[in-house]
Formats: sequence, structure tokens, C-alpha cells
Amino acid sequence: MRRYGEYKLSRSTNMANSHNGTKESQNTLAKQLPISVMVEAKLTATELKYRLESNQPNLTIVDIRAPKSFDREHIKGAISVPFSRLEDLAQSSLTHHRNIYIYGESDEQSLHGLQILLSTGFINVAQIIGGLTTWREIAGGTEGIGI
Repeated sequence: MRRYGEYKLSRSTNMANSHNGTKESQNTLAKQLPISVMVEAKLTATELKYRLESNQPNLTIVDIRAPKSFDREHIKGAISVPFSRLEDLAQSSLTHHRNIYIYGESDEQSLHGLQILLSTGFINVAQIIGGLTTWREIAGGTEGIGI
């Protein structure tokens, strides 16, 4: 997963003066790390396919398209969290410590979904570039009633 980020501290407690190299000051410094993290992360379909084929654990694929589109066809193993309900359902449907890969009707929709998840406290989130269309092009596995 490629990440491009900007970190912002929400607390300013004179970090420069508190860091003197001791374990205690390092713990203090760690407690002052960002609460608000802005990250733009992108993942290609090929990279995701490699992760799945390598049995790399700790990931969730989220399809934010309309439920009918999800039912018709989706990336194998993906869960449906419709864009219109993403903010409401994210906390109850997703786990913060897992890597979340998101796709939608378009890259613009999935980017907006990624931003919603980041704003609700998820930090391990990446957009699947090209979504289902690109996934099909690389012969990624799909499932649904339209297949």
C-alpha cells in the first residue's frame, strides 16, 4: 500500500522540550502523536490480488456501491457497506486494526468513501484504483447473482 500523508498534531505540549532520549520521554512523545491523520492511500488491483493470493491476513474489502450492484457482482470476499450509509455503518461493520480496501462506482466515489472512513477514525484505508472494472481486467475473482 502506498501512502502519502500529512500528520497534524491536535495537542501542542512542547514536544521539543520533552524529548531527551529517555524511555519515559519517548512514551510521553508517543502519547502526543497525531490524533487527526490525513492519508491518501491507493492500491492497484494487481497489488490487492497479490495480497489475497499470498494469504496476507488482516484485510477487509469494502464495496460502497448500491446494494443491487453489489448483489449483481462484487470482488470475491468483499462486504457491502453502501456509500449512502458508510458513515453510519462504518463503526459497527468495520474493524479499526484491519487494512481496509475500498471501491465504488468510480474512483471519485471510492476516494470520497476513503475520506469518510479517515474522518471517522480509520487509518489503514486504501482506495482500489479502477475498482471492479480493473479487478475484472486482471482476472480477479468475483461473485454475485449476475455471474
